[in-house]
Amino acid sequence: MAKGSAFEVGPQAARIYHALIDTKLPIGDLVADCIGLGAPIAENLTHQASLLIDLFLSPGYETYKKRIVELANMDWTSSERELQGFVFEGMRHSGAIFGVPRVASKDVTVMDGARGSIDIKAGHTVLVATSKAAMDPTAFPEPEKLNPHRPLEDYILLGKGLHFCFGSKLIGCALAAILKEVFKLKNVRKAPGKLGNFTFVEHDVGGISVRYYLDSCSKESLIPTSLTIEYDS
Repeated sequence: MAKGSAFEVGPQAARIYHALIDTKLPIGDLVADCIGLGAPIAENLTHQASLLIDLFLSPGYETYKKRIVELANMDWTSSERELQGFVFEGMRHSGAIFGVPRVASKDVTVMDGARGSIDIKAGHTVLVATSKAAMDPTAFPEPEKLNPHRPLEDYILLGKGLHFCFGSKLIGCALAAILKEVFKLKNVRKAPGKLGNFTFVEHDVGGISVRYYLDSCSKESLIPTSLTIEYDS
C-alpha cells in the first residue's frame, strides 16, 4: 500500500493500539489479541479484495468502475464513505462467503418467505444462504444494481448480533483503501486472455453454487490466486 493511504488509515489503527495498551493486560496477551484479530482478517481481506477487483474490472460494470476511479483520485475524507458503499455492494454481488452452516440445537419452526413455515429438527444442519439473501429484492430493491449509498446497517454480510464479525470495523475501511490504491493506477484493466480471468470450478452445496479456484498446479482452493491485472506506467 502506498504511503499516502497508509497514513490516512493510520489513526484508526492507532486507536486500536492505544485501547489495547489501556487495558493494562500483559504484553503476551496483547500480542495474542493482535494476531487473533489480524490473521483471519488478512486472509479474508485478500480473498475479498481479489473478488472486488475482478468484479469492477468485468464487462457490465464499466459505469461503476468509472466512478470508483473518480473516487480513487479524490481525498480520503471525501471518498471513503462511497468507496465503502461500493465495497459492500460488491460483496453482495461477489462475496467471499456463500453460506453459513449451522447445526440446530433444538426443534424449531421458522418462517421462510413465500415457502411459509419450515420445521427444523435438532441435529439437522442448516445452510444459511447469505449469497442468495444478499440478492433479495425485499431487502435490497433492484438488487442487480450497485447502489453505494444504501445504509451500511442494512448489510448482514459480516454477521449479526452475537455472531457479528469482530473485525468488521476494519474490513470496510481496509477494502476501501485497497480499491483506492488499485483504481488509482492509470488505465487499470484485466490482462488479456486467461491471465485476466479466474480459473475455477463450481460445486453445488445445498443449492448454493460454490466456486473452487484453481492455482497454477490446478489444485482446488477457496482462495483465488490466478488473476493478473495490467496498468499503464
